[in-house]
Amino acid sequence: TISISVSPPTTDSNATTPKKVLLPIGFGTEEMEAVILIHVLRRAGAHVTVASVEPQLQIEAAG
Repeated sequence: TISISVSPPTTDSNATTPKKVLLPIGFGTEEMEAVILIHVLRRAGAHVTVASVEPQLQIEAAG
């Protein structure tokens, strides 16, 4: 039997500021992979910035 426990992040006295994460995305990015990654990082307390590596601000994800 395998038991998995998921608990919220604990506060560390040494970690006073949340981590900052830059997630570069471009044409062909799998939309669900990006959304899930952003969601997990934010739930872990990170400040996530999503940036296009393309000249346009909007990209077309793989579909």
